[in-house]
Amino acid sequence: MPWRVFPKTPIPTLPPAASLKTYAAAMDAAKKWLAANNNNYKAEPYLVRAIELAANDKQKLEPLLIYAKNLELMTRKAGSRYSTKVFYRSDEAYQKYKEAEKLSTANKDEIRLAIASLASLASFNSSLTPDALRKMVLADSKEPDLLKFAQAEYTKLIDNASVAPGIRAKAYIGRAKTRGSVVNFGGLNKDVATAKANDLKAAATLPGAPDEVHAEAYFEIVDFASQVKDINSVAGAYDAITKLPKATNAQKIKAYESLVYILVQNRNIKLSRDELAAANKLVGLTTEQKATLLRMSALTFVFDADPSDPKEFGKAKKKAIAELDKSVKGRLTDDEKFKIYLESGEFLGKIGVACDLAVDQLEKAIKLKQIKESQRAEAQYQIGEAYRQSNRNDEAIAAYLKVSEANPQYRNYARQRLNQVDPTGKYKQ
Repeated sequence: MPWRVFPKTPIPTLPPAASLKTYAAAMDAAKKWLAANNNNYKAEPYLVRAIELAANDKQKLEPLLIYAKNLELMTRKAGSRYSTKVFYRSDEAYQKYKEAEKLSTANKDEIRLAIASLASLASFNSSLTPDALRKMVLADSKEPDLLKFAQAEYTKLIDNASVAPGIRAKAYIGRAKTRGSVVNFGGLNKDVATAKANDLKAAATLPGAPDEVHAEAYFEIVDFASQVKDINSVAGAYDAITKLPKATNAQKIKAYESLVYILVQNRNIKLSRDELAAANKLVGLTTEQKATLLRMSALTFVFDADPSDPKEFGKAKKKAIAELDKSVKGRLTDDEKFKIYLESGEFLGKIGVACDLAVDQLEKAIKLKQIKESQRAEAQYQIGEAYRQSNRNDEAIAAYLKVSEANPQYRNYARQRLNQVDPTGKYKQ
Protein backbone atom coordinates (compact mmCIF):
# COMPACT_ATOMS: atom_id res chain seq x y z
CA MET A 1 0.00 0.00 0.00
CA PRO A 2 2.44 2.65 -1.16
CA TRP A 3 2.17 6.32 -0.23
CA ARG A 4 1.76 8.80 -3.07
CA VAL A 5 5.08 10.54 -3.82
CA PHE A 6 5.11 14.32 -3.61
CA PRO A 7 8.08 16.69 -3.85
CA LYS A 8 9.54 17.45 -0.44
CA THR A 9 10.21 21.10 -1.21
CA PRO A 10 9.24 23.57 -3.95
CA ILE A 11 11.29 23.50 -7.15
CA PRO A 12 14.16 25.95 -6.51
CA THR A 13 15.19 28.97 -8.55
CA LEU A 14 18.96 28.70 -8.81
CA PRO A 15 21.74 30.45 -10.74
CA PRO A 16 23.57 28.54 -13.50
CA ALA A 17 26.04 26.03 -12.11
CA ALA A 18 28.98 27.59 -13.97
CA SER A 19 28.39 30.92 -12.19
CA LEU A 20 28.92 29.45 -8.71
CA LYS A 21 32.29 30.29 -7.20
CA THR A 22 32.50 28.10 -4.11
CA TYR A 23 32.24 24.41 -3.32
CA ALA A 24 29.68 25.11 -0.57
CA ALA A 25 27.41 27.04 -2.94
CA ALA A 26 27.51 24.29 -5.55
CA MET A 27 26.74 21.56 -3.00
CA ASP A 28 23.90 23.61 -1.52
CA ALA A 29 22.35 24.08 -4.96
CA ALA A 30 22.68 20.39 -5.83
CA LYS A 31 21.02 19.31 -2.60
CA LYS A 32 18.15 21.74 -3.16
CA TRP A 33 17.45 20.16 -6.54
CA LEU A 34 17.63 16.67 -5.10
CA ALA A 35 15.30 17.55 -2.23
CA ALA A 36 12.77 19.15 -4.56
CA ASN A 37 12.80 16.69 -7.41
CA ASN A 38 13.55 13.34 -5.82
CA ASN A 39 16.98 12.74 -7.35
CA ASN A 40 16.36 14.73 -10.49
CA TYR A 41 19.03 14.83 -13.18
CA LYS A 42 18.93 18.64 -13.02
CA ALA A 43 21.14 18.42 -9.95
CA GLU A 44 23.98 17.04 -12.06
CA PRO A 45 25.54 20.34 -13.27
CA TYR A 46 25.79 21.49 -9.66
CA LEU A 47 27.40 18.23 -8.54
CA VAL A 48 29.89 18.49 -11.40
CA ARG A 49 30.63 22.07 -10.37
CA ALA A 50 31.18 20.97 -6.77
CA ILE A 51 33.63 18.32 -7.95
CA GLU A 52 35.50 20.99 -9.95
CA LEU A 53 35.64 23.34 -6.95
CA ALA A 54 36.62 20.72 -4.36
CA ALA A 55 39.74 21.70 -2.48
CA ASN A 56 40.82 18.12 -1.72
CA ASP A 57 39.87 14.47 -2.23
CA LYS A 58 37.72 14.44 0.90
CA GLN A 59 35.57 17.27 -0.44
CA LYS A 60 35.44 15.74 -3.90
CA LEU A 61 34.22 12.38 -2.57
CA GLU A 62 30.82 13.61 -1.35
CA PRO A 63 29.50 15.08 -4.65
CA LEU A 64 31.02 12.19 -6.56
CA LEU A 65 29.17 9.60 -4.50
CA ILE A 66 25.94 11.60 -4.65
CA TYR A 67 26.33 11.92 -8.42
CA ALA A 68 26.86 8.16 -8.80
CA LYS A 69 23.96 7.30 -6.52
CA ASN A 70 21.72 9.75 -8.35
CA LEU A 71 22.57 8.10 -11.67
CA GLU A 72 21.83 4.71 -10.15
CA LEU A 73 18.48 5.84 -8.74
CA MET A 74 17.45 7.30 -12.08
CA THR A 75 18.43 4.01 -13.70
CA ARG A 76 16.20 2.15 -11.25
CA LYS A 77 13.26 4.32 -12.26
CA ALA A 78 13.96 4.00 -15.95
CA GLY A 79 11.85 1.85 -18.20
CA SER A 80 11.04 1.45 -21.84
CA ARG A 81 8.96 4.62 -21.79
CA TYR A 82 12.05 6.70 -21.03
CA SER A 83 14.98 7.61 -23.24
CA THR A 84 17.75 5.13 -22.56
CA LYS A 85 20.43 7.75 -23.21
CA VAL A 86 19.02 10.17 -20.66
CA PHE A 87 17.83 7.88 -17.89
CA TYR A 88 19.49 4.50 -18.18
CA ARG A 89 23.04 5.44 -17.32
CA SER A 90 24.41 2.55 -15.32
CA ASP A 91 27.74 2.79 -17.16
CA GLU A 92 28.22 6.39 -16.02
CA ALA A 93 27.27 5.47 -12.46
CA TYR A 94 29.84 2.67 -12.51
CA GLN A 95 32.55 5.09 -13.68
CA LYS A 96 31.72 7.53 -10.89
CA TYR A 97 31.81 4.81 -8.24
CA LYS A 98 35.21 3.68 -9.54
CA GLU A 99 36.50 7.27 -9.37
CA ALA A 100 35.24 7.53 -5.80
CA GLU A 101 36.90 4.23 -4.91
CA LYS A 102 40.27 5.70 -5.83
CA LEU A 103 39.73 8.69 -3.53
CA SER A 104 38.96 6.92 -0.27
CA THR A 105 39.90 3.67 1.41
CA ALA A 106 37.58 4.51 4.32
CA ASN A 107 34.55 4.24 2.07
CA LYS A 108 35.70 1.25 0.03
CA ASP A 109 33.16 -1.25 1.43
CA GLU A 110 30.27 1.16 0.92
CA ILE A 111 31.42 1.78 -2.66
CA ARG A 112 31.84 -1.92 -3.45
CA LEU A 113 28.32 -2.50 -2.12
CA ALA A 114 27.03 0.23 -4.44
CA ILE A 115 28.90 -1.27 -7.41
CA ALA A 116 27.46 -4.71 -6.69
CA SER A 117 23.97 -3.21 -6.44
CA LEU A 118 24.43 -1.42 -9.75
CA ALA A 119 25.63 -4.58 -11.51
CA SER A 120 22.72 -6.55 -10.08
CA LEU A 121 20.28 -3.91 -11.28
CA ALA A 122 21.80 -3.90 -14.76
CA SER A 123 21.67 -7.69 -14.99
CA PHE A 124 17.90 -7.68 -14.53
CA ASN A 125 17.48 -5.02 -17.23
CA SER A 126 19.84 -6.57 -19.74
CA SER A 127 18.04 -5.20 -22.80
CA LEU A 128 18.80 -1.66 -21.64
CA THR A 129 22.25 -2.26 -20.18
CA PRO A 130 24.92 -0.31 -22.10
CA ASP A 131 27.67 -2.45 -23.60
CA ALA A 132 30.11 -0.01 -22.02
CA LEU A 133 29.12 -1.25 -18.55
CA ARG A 134 29.73 -4.89 -19.47
CA LYS A 135 33.13 -3.98 -20.92
CA MET A 136 34.15 -2.04 -17.80
CA VAL A 137 33.07 -4.85 -15.46
CA LEU A 138 34.87 -7.40 -17.61
CA ALA A 139 38.04 -5.30 -17.59
CA ASP A 140 37.91 -4.95 -13.79
CA SER A 141 36.90 -8.47 -12.82
CA LYS A 142 37.29 -10.81 -15.79
CA GLU A 143 33.66 -11.72 -15.17
CA PRO A 144 31.45 -11.23 -18.26
CA ASP A 145 28.20 -12.03 -16.44
CA LEU A 146 26.92 -9.03 -14.45
CA LEU A 147 24.79 -11.15 -12.14
CA LYS A 148 27.67 -13.45 -11.17
CA PHE A 149 29.88 -10.40 -10.71
CA ALA A 150 27.30 -8.89 -8.32
CA GLN A 151 26.94 -12.15 -6.38
CA ALA A 152 30.71 -12.43 -6.01
CA GLU A 153 30.99 -8.84 -4.76
CA TYR A 154 28.21 -9.35 -2.22
CA THR A 155 29.80 -12.59 -1.02
CA LYS A 156 33.18 -10.91 -0.48
CA LEU A 157 31.54 -8.31 1.76
CA ILE A 158 29.52 -10.92 3.66
CA ASP A 159 32.54 -13.15 4.30
CA ASN A 160 34.77 -10.30 5.50
CA ALA A 161 34.24 -10.01 9.26
CA SER A 162 35.92 -6.59 9.32
CA VAL A 163 33.16 -5.07 7.18
CA ALA A 164 30.65 -3.00 9.17
CA PRO A 165 27.53 -4.99 10.16
CA GLY A 166 25.22 -2.57 8.33
CA ILE A 167 27.06 -3.07 5.06
CA ARG A 168 27.21 -6.84 5.55
CA ALA A 169 23.46 -6.92 6.18
CA LYS A 170 22.84 -4.92 3.00
CA ALA A 171 25.10 -7.32 1.14
CA TYR A 172 22.98 -10.24 2.37
CA ILE A 173 19.88 -8.41 1.07
CA GLY A 174 21.58 -7.69 -2.24
CA ARG A 175 22.69 -11.29 -2.70
CA ALA A 176 19.19 -12.51 -1.88
CA LYS A 177 17.81 -10.30 -4.64
CA THR A 178 20.22 -11.78 -7.16
CA ARG A 179 18.66 -15.17 -6.51
CA GLY A 180 15.62 -14.09 -8.49
CA SER A 181 11.93 -14.17 -7.71
CA VAL A 182 8.98 -16.48 -8.12
CA VAL A 183 7.28 -13.89 -10.33
CA ASN A 184 10.17 -13.32 -12.73
CA PHE A 185 11.36 -16.88 -13.00
CA GLY A 186 8.14 -18.85 -12.71
CA GLY A 187 9.20 -20.43 -9.45
CA LEU A 188 12.51 -21.02 -7.68
CA ASN A 189 13.94 -24.45 -7.10
CA LYS A 190 14.08 -25.54 -3.48
CA ASP A 191 17.82 -24.93 -3.02
CA VAL A 192 17.68 -21.41 -4.46
CA ALA A 193 14.58 -20.55 -2.44
CA THR A 194 16.26 -21.81 0.74
CA ALA A 195 19.42 -19.82 0.02
CA LYS A 196 17.37 -16.68 -0.61
CA ALA A 197 15.40 -17.15 2.62
CA ASN A 198 18.61 -17.77 4.60
CA ASP A 199 20.24 -14.60 3.24
CA LEU A 200 17.22 -12.50 4.19
CA LYS A 201 17.00 -14.06 7.65
CA ALA A 202 20.70 -13.38 8.19
CA ALA A 203 20.25 -9.74 7.19
CA ALA A 204 17.21 -9.29 9.41
CA THR A 205 18.96 -10.65 12.50
CA LEU A 206 22.63 -9.72 12.00
CA PRO A 207 23.96 -8.39 15.32
CA GLY A 208 25.21 -4.82 15.20
CA ALA A 209 23.40 -3.85 12.00
CA PRO A 210 21.13 -0.79 12.28
CA ASP A 211 17.45 -1.46 12.85
CA GLU A 212 16.72 0.49 9.68
CA VAL A 213 18.63 -2.15 7.70
CA HIS A 214 16.98 -4.97 9.64
CA ALA A 215 13.65 -3.46 8.61
CA GLU A 216 14.74 -3.40 4.94
CA ALA A 217 15.45 -7.13 5.22
CA TYR A 218 12.07 -7.83 6.77
CA PHE A 219 10.34 -5.95 3.94
CA GLU A 220 12.20 -8.20 1.49
CA ILE A 221 10.99 -11.20 3.50
CA VAL A 222 7.46 -9.84 3.09
CA ASP A 223 7.93 -9.62 -0.68
CA PHE A 224 9.31 -13.16 -0.93
CA ALA A 225 6.70 -14.66 1.41
CA SER A 226 3.92 -12.90 -0.50
CA GLN A 227 5.07 -14.50 -3.73
CA VAL A 228 4.80 -17.96 -2.23
CA LYS A 229 1.53 -17.01 -0.47
CA ASP A 230 2.90 -17.54 3.05
CA ILE A 231 0.66 -15.07 4.88
CA ASN A 232 1.93 -16.08 8.32
CA SER A 233 5.49 -15.12 7.40
CA VAL A 234 4.22 -11.87 5.88
CA ALA A 235 2.42 -10.94 9.09
CA GLY A 236 5.36 -12.08 11.20
CA ALA A 237 7.80 -9.88 9.27
CA TYR A 238 5.55 -6.84 9.57
CA ASP A 239 5.18 -7.49 13.30
CA ALA A 240 8.96 -7.78 13.67
CA ILE A 241 9.44 -4.36 12.02
CA THR A 242 7.03 -2.70 14.46
CA LYS A 243 9.15 -4.03 17.34
CA LEU A 244 12.51 -2.71 16.09
CA PRO A 245 13.35 0.13 18.50
CA LYS A 246 15.29 2.23 16.01
CA ALA A 247 13.53 1.52 12.74
CA THR A 248 12.32 4.73 11.13
CA ASN A 249 8.79 5.96 11.66
CA ALA A 250 8.20 5.59 7.92
CA GLN A 251 9.16 1.91 8.11
CA LYS A 252 7.07 1.29 11.21
CA ILE A 253 3.97 3.04 9.87
CA LYS A 254 4.20 1.07 6.63
CA ALA A 255 4.45 -2.14 8.68
CA TYR A 256 1.61 -1.19 11.04
CA GLU A 257 -0.60 -0.21 8.09
CA SER A 258 -0.02 -3.50 6.31
CA LEU A 259 -0.34 -5.60 9.45
CA VAL A 260 -3.61 -3.94 10.45
CA TYR A 261 -4.97 -4.47 6.94
CA ILE A 262 -4.27 -8.21 7.25
CA LEU A 263 -5.90 -8.31 10.67
CA VAL A 264 -9.08 -6.46 9.69
CA GLN A 265 -9.53 -8.64 6.64
CA ASN A 266 -9.49 -11.59 9.03
CA ARG A 267 -11.97 -9.74 11.28
CA ASN A 268 -9.47 -9.59 14.13
CA ILE A 269 -10.69 -6.14 15.13
CA LYS A 270 -9.44 -6.04 18.72
CA LEU A 271 -5.87 -6.88 17.77
CA SER A 272 -6.08 -4.37 14.88
CA ARG A 273 -7.00 -1.61 17.31
CA ASP A 274 -4.26 -2.68 19.74
CA GLU A 275 -1.71 -2.36 16.93
CA LEU A 276 -3.04 1.08 15.97
CA ALA A 277 -2.86 2.20 19.60
CA ALA A 278 0.80 1.18 19.67
CA ALA A 279 1.47 2.96 16.38
CA ASN A 280 -0.08 6.18 17.66
CA LYS A 281 2.45 6.23 20.50
CA LEU A 282 5.33 6.76 18.06
CA VAL A 283 6.99 10.12 18.54
CA GLY A 284 7.27 12.62 15.70
CA LEU A 285 4.63 11.30 13.32
CA THR A 286 3.94 13.46 10.28
CA THR A 287 0.48 14.61 9.23
CA GLU A 288 0.47 12.01 6.45
CA GLN A 289 1.46 9.22 8.84
CA LYS A 290 -1.28 10.19 11.30
CA ALA A 291 -3.73 10.20 8.39
CA THR A 292 -2.64 6.68 7.47
CA LEU A 293 -3.39 5.43 10.98
CA LEU A 294 -6.78 7.17 11.05
CA ARG A 295 -7.58 5.60 7.67
CA MET A 296 -6.83 2.15 9.07
CA SER A 297 -8.83 2.93 12.21
CA ALA A 298 -11.81 3.83 10.02
CA LEU A 299 -11.55 0.44 8.34
CA THR A 300 -11.93 -1.34 11.67
CA PHE A 301 -15.43 0.12 12.03
CA VAL A 302 -16.75 -1.06 8.66
CA PHE A 303 -15.13 -4.49 8.96
CA ASP A 304 -16.60 -4.87 12.44
CA ALA A 305 -20.16 -4.32 11.19
CA ASP A 306 -22.56 -6.50 9.22
CA PRO A 307 -23.09 -5.02 5.73
CA SER A 308 -26.39 -6.88 5.43
CA ASP A 309 -27.78 -4.91 8.40
CA PRO A 310 -28.40 -1.38 7.05
CA LYS A 311 -28.85 0.18 10.47
CA GLU A 312 -25.72 -1.35 12.01
CA PHE A 313 -23.61 -0.72 8.91
CA GLY A 314 -24.87 2.85 8.62
CA LYS A 315 -23.73 3.59 12.19
CA ALA A 316 -20.35 2.00 11.45
CA LYS A 317 -19.87 4.19 8.36
CA LYS A 318 -20.65 7.33 10.37
CA LYS A 319 -18.05 6.38 12.97
CA ALA A 320 -15.53 5.63 10.20
CA ILE A 321 -16.13 8.97 8.48
CA ALA A 322 -15.74 10.81 11.79
CA GLU A 323 -12.40 9.05 12.22
CA LEU A 324 -11.28 9.99 8.70
CA ASP A 325 -12.26 13.62 9.20
CA LYS A 326 -9.82 13.89 12.11
CA SER A 327 -6.98 13.63 9.58
CA VAL A 328 -7.70 17.10 8.15
CA LYS A 329 -8.07 18.89 11.46
CA GLY A 330 -5.56 21.55 12.36
CA ARG A 331 -3.79 24.22 10.37
CA LEU A 332 -3.63 22.62 6.94
CA THR A 333 -3.82 24.28 3.55
CA ASP A 334 -6.43 23.14 1.08
CA ASP A 335 -3.67 21.51 -0.97
CA GLU A 336 -2.58 19.52 2.08
CA LYS A 337 -6.18 18.53 2.81
CA PHE A 338 -6.69 17.54 -0.81
CA LYS A 339 -3.67 15.27 -0.69
CA ILE A 340 -5.04 13.49 2.39
CA TYR A 341 -8.59 13.21 1.04
CA LEU A 342 -7.31 11.90 -2.29
CA GLU A 343 -5.03 9.32 -0.70
CA SER A 344 -7.86 8.11 1.52
CA GLY A 345 -10.23 7.94 -1.42
CA GLU A 346 -7.82 6.00 -3.62
CA PHE A 347 -7.00 3.53 -0.86
CA LEU A 348 -10.54 2.98 0.42
CA GLY A 349 -11.94 2.81 -3.09
CA LYS A 350 -10.15 -0.48 -3.63
CA ILE A 351 -11.99 -2.08 -0.70
CA GLY A 352 -15.59 -2.98 -1.51
CA VAL A 353 -17.12 -2.39 1.92
CA ALA A 354 -15.37 0.98 2.14
CA CYS A 355 -16.66 2.38 -1.16
CA ASP A 356 -18.97 4.92 0.47
CA LEU A 357 -16.15 6.10 2.71
CA ALA A 358 -13.98 6.65 -0.35
CA VAL A 359 -16.68 8.65 -2.12
CA ASP A 360 -17.25 10.75 1.00
CA GLN A 361 -13.56 11.69 1.18
CA LEU A 362 -13.28 12.42 -2.53
CA GLU A 363 -16.40 14.59 -2.56
CA LYS A 364 -14.94 16.59 0.31
CA ALA A 365 -11.75 16.99 -1.72
CA ILE A 366 -13.73 18.38 -4.65
CA LYS A 367 -15.49 20.92 -2.40
CA LEU A 368 -12.23 22.49 -1.18
CA LYS A 369 -12.09 26.10 -2.33
CA GLN A 370 -8.37 26.71 -2.84
CA ILE A 371 -7.50 23.92 -5.24
CA LYS A 372 -7.16 23.72 -9.03
CA GLU A 373 -9.84 22.45 -11.38
CA SER A 374 -7.37 19.81 -12.55
CA GLN A 375 -7.29 18.47 -8.99
CA ARG A 376 -11.07 18.32 -8.86
CA ALA A 377 -11.06 16.35 -12.10
CA GLU A 378 -8.62 13.84 -10.63
CA ALA A 379 -10.74 13.40 -7.50
CA GLN A 380 -13.86 13.01 -9.66
CA TYR A 381 -12.13 10.26 -11.64
CA GLN A 382 -11.29 8.46 -8.39
CA ILE A 383 -14.97 8.53 -7.43
CA GLY A 384 -15.65 6.61 -10.62
CA GLU A 385 -12.87 4.19 -9.73
CA ALA A 386 -14.32 3.57 -6.28
CA TYR A 387 -17.73 2.74 -7.73
CA ARG A 388 -16.27 0.61 -10.53
CA GLN A 389 -14.19 -1.46 -8.14
CA SER A 390 -17.34 -2.10 -6.08
CA ASN A 391 -19.24 -3.19 -9.22
CA ARG A 392 -21.58 -0.21 -8.95
CA ASN A 393 -21.30 0.46 -12.66
CA ASP A 394 -24.19 2.91 -13.14
CA GLU A 395 -22.75 5.17 -10.45
CA ALA A 396 -19.26 4.70 -11.90
CA ILE A 397 -20.44 5.80 -15.35
CA ALA A 398 -22.15 8.88 -13.92
CA ALA A 399 -18.95 9.78 -12.06
CA TYR A 400 -16.66 9.30 -15.07
CA LEU A 401 -18.91 11.51 -17.21
CA LYS A 402 -18.34 14.36 -14.74
CA VAL A 403 -14.52 14.32 -15.15
CA SER A 404 -13.76 17.66 -16.77
CA GLU A 405 -11.34 18.60 -19.51
CA ALA A 406 -9.46 20.65 -16.92
CA ASN A 407 -7.28 17.58 -16.48
CA PRO A 408 -6.79 15.98 -19.93
CA GLN A 409 -4.91 13.03 -18.45
CA TYR A 410 -7.73 11.97 -16.14
CA ARG A 411 -10.40 12.86 -18.68
CA ASN A 412 -8.69 10.43 -21.04
CA TYR A 413 -8.54 7.79 -18.28
CA ALA A 414 -12.27 8.33 -17.72
CA ARG A 415 -13.02 7.76 -21.42
CA GLN A 416 -11.06 4.52 -21.30
CA ARG A 417 -13.00 3.35 -18.24
CA LEU A 418 -16.30 4.30 -19.86
CA ASN A 419 -15.45 2.04 -22.77
CA GLN A 420 -14.88 -0.78 -20.27
CA VAL A 421 -17.96 -0.35 -18.08
CA ASP A 422 -20.25 0.90 -20.88
CA PRO A 423 -19.13 -1.02 -24.00
CA THR A 424 -22.50 -0.51 -25.72
CA GLY A 425 -22.11 3.28 -25.60
CA LYS A 426 -25.47 3.69 -23.93
CA TYR A 427 -24.22 6.77 -22.11
CA LYS A 428 -23.06 9.65 -24.27
CA GLN A 429 -19.45 10.67 -23.61
